[in-house]
Amino acid sequence: MGFILVRLIIGLSRNRDGNLSSIHRSVENIHSELCYALNIEIEEVISRAHLPQFLKKVALKKFEELVYAIYNQMKFIKITIYF
Repeated sequence: MGFILVRLIIGLSRNRDGNLSSIHRSVENIHSELCYALNIEIEEVISRAHLPQFLKKVALKKFEELVYAIYNQMKFIKITIYF
């Protein structure tokens, strides 16, 4: 579940239009590179048809809090590196 959410966040951050099909294509495009970078072997990408069903199971409020917390940490790290 976590790996799917990571790919979804990356898909959203790649300037996709928010359309689920576009985000899913992004997820497919980065799948092998991300598996290689994380040194994991996950053969299958979640299907476009299953993605909405998967997202219904996500606690969106908690997920949103997590994304913003990570974003704020990254922003802080970027500021401390530059100064």
